[in-house]
Amino acid sequence: MNSSDRHRGKARVVRSTVTVFLPIFVLFSAGAMSCGAGEKEGEKTVRLPVGDHLLLVEIADTDAKREQGLMGRKELPEDGGMLFVFPDSRNRSFWMKDTFVPLSIAYINRHGEILEIYDMEPLSTAAVPSRYPAQYALEVGQGIFEQLGIGPGDTVDLSALPSWVKGR
Repeated sequence: MNSSDRHRGKARVVRSTVTVFLPIFVLFSAGAMSCGAGEKEGEKTVRLPVGDHLLLVEIADTDAKREQGLMGRKELPEDGGMLFVFPDSRNRSFWMKDTFVPLSIAYINRHGEILEIYDMEPLSTAAVPSRYPAQYALEVGQGIFEQLGIGPGDTVDLSALPSWVKGR
């Protein structure tokens, strides 16, 4: 075997390695990029500053997403939740129909100020209305706001919402 044959042999090994590992790398990278870009189980998510804490929230910024909300969920990550984004400020009302996880809801004005927080019971069809006009509502696991020391008067950094969020 001369040196040119050895070089071709090495080239075949490199090509084989690239052929095997490149698709795996591309798949892994695409998965990592979508997670980093805020994709989680087909939902768009954002790390949202709330008071002095960061919460990983799904964005409900369409009628369909707002209507579905967290219904059907059996669990919610401790740092997770859902931010409901509305195109205007007005009194809002939520219920827990078909929602299995106990939640707390914060009604938030257009400036990001938390106006009020309520606990909501799983599967309840009782309305939980806001007393003040709100453009946003943030649902998290029941008691999380209290655990984190977040209450009315604290702020949500709405500037952290990406441009794709509708109704901002």
